[in-house]
Amino acid sequence: MHHRPRSTALFKFQQCMSQLDTLAATVSTAQEENSRLNEQLEVLKAKISTETGNSQEIVENLRATIVTAQQENSALKEQFEVEKNQKNADIETLRSEIAQYQQENASLKEQAQQSSQNQSSTEELSAAIAQLQHENEYLKQVAKTHHDENVKYYEQCQAMAAQNQTTVTQMEQLHARIQELDSKITTDSDTHEKRAKELQRLREHLMIVEENSTREAVESEQRETELRARVRELEARGHAAEEGATESTQQYQVKIASLTSQMESLQRSGEQWRGKYESEVKAREQTQEALSSLQNVVRELSVDHERDAATASHRNLELQTQIGEHLREALDANLEKSTECENLKDKANNLEREVELRQNCVDEMIAQTNTLQMQQEAMSHQNKQLQTAILANERLIVQLGEELKEGQLRHLEMEVKVKRLEDVIVGNSEEENEGESSSSADTNSLKRYIGELQSKLADTEEELKKVKSLKEDDDKETAQVRQVLERSLFEAEQVDRGLLEGIEVRVREMESELIAKCEQLEQVNTERRRLEMQVLELTGKIETMEKEEQGNRESNEKLKAEVEEKQNELDRMKENCEFFGWILEFSR
Repeated sequence: MHHRPRSTALFKFQQCMSQLDTLAATVSTAQEENSRLNEQLEVLKAKISTETGNSQEIVENLRATIVTAQQENSALKEQFEVEKNQKNADIETLRSEIAQYQQENASLKEQAQQSSQNQSSTEELSAAIAQLQHENEYLKQVAKTHHDENVKYYEQCQAMAAQNQTTVTQMEQLHARIQELDSKITTDSDTHEKRAKELQRLREHLMIVEENSTREAVESEQRETELRARVRELEARGHAAEEGATESTQQYQVKIASLTSQMESLQRSGEQWRGKYESEVKAREQTQEALSSLQNVVRELSVDHERDAATASHRNLELQTQIGEHLREALDANLEKSTECENLKDKANNLEREVELRQNCVDEMIAQTNTLQMQQEAMSHQNKQLQTAILANERLIVQLGEELKEGQLRHLEMEVKVKRLEDVIVGNSEEENEGESSSSADTNSLKRYIGELQSKLADTEEELKKVKSLKEDDDKETAQVRQVLERSLFEAEQVDRGLLEGIEVRVREMESELIAKCEQLEQVNTERRRLEMQVLELTGKIETMEKEEQGNRESNEKLKAEVEEKQNELDRMKENCEFFGWILEFSR
């Protein structure tokens, strides 16, 4: 009747210990998960040290790992809270059972006082006390093992706190590394702005060069028209000189044929020819002056044209080299961005796979929470059973109290009877001497029985004191274990709360930084496309300028050929004039 609630309490205590073992297993799994996260952080740190250019990839990886760590920590925190509540409930039930055991010990003590009348009841009490001592020893061993396990759990919690601190420091280092990458991105943006300004300056310089080339082309066309007009004038003068020379030669031939007959007419005509010769000499001087001026103009034009062609070719070479450099830089940037985009796509695929794995882990945790809920329902059912057992034990305690009162009354009656017997023995010593043979055996047997009962009561009182001291020790140990558990749970909650808050802040910062970097990347791509369009426009303009320069060269060569032809004609006219002068001298 008294052993059934103790066995149920032991069974419940064993269930609590098994639940503590499951909690230790979950803590070990959480510790393994934390070590795995630390390994992932180390891998990310190595990636950051080796790949400084892939800042977006690193940020995405950090964001994914932080999100997963946050989810896992939140799940572990919820599981830890549920198990904490369960363990607190189990501790309360154990307290109630210990109080029940104390009440039962008190009732047993009362029953031991009552056992002076019934030796069989004392034997049962001694057996019950021995069983209680055995159960107390077992509970003491279980509490000791429980205390050792709690110490181990506390050490594991301390190690997890240290690991969380190391992860926090690593997160700070990663934050510093991200700031360095941001500074590099700002420097890259500054260099990009400088390049854009340089390209704008080159564009403006190219526009100025185009304007100068068009203006010079217009001026060259004007000079060409002026030179053509001058050449036409010279051609007209040459034709006139040729016509006059032909007419004069014909006249000279007629006059030479008639020289012998017309000397007087020749003398008169000699004066006329002298005047004509002077006029021809003047015309020759004028033509020579015109020819020299034309030659100077042609030389100046050729020199100017060569200088302009050299400057234009030099500018075109500079522009081509600059455009080639910009094209190479733009192509290199494009290749880098394309590689970065491919890497980002690969990382996105990896992150999707990791998200699927994390989702599977979350599903497993949900299943575990469902099992824990079922266990909690079972524990609630067991608590109801314990409450019913406690009510039954209370009824037993009431019955034992009534029996104890009856035993006390019987004990008082026995003491009264013993006193009466002693009085009878002392007052009736004579009668005792007479009837010593008849009553000595009864009194001796009664005294022996009373002495045995008193020794048994003393033994039971000592055993009850020992049991009480053991219960007090067990209570102290359970209180210490509970304090250690509460302190470790509180510290773990504080660490998890601080870590979660830091991770959430860091995730928000990294999301904002990631959005800004994506915007910068889009701006860089648009700027790259605009630069490519501008480079194509510049190449088209350079090709048109080269074609115009080729046309100018061809026109200059044509002008040179025409000037050479005019020079040859002037040489022929000079020879004719010299011939006419020789004829005049001969006529004289």
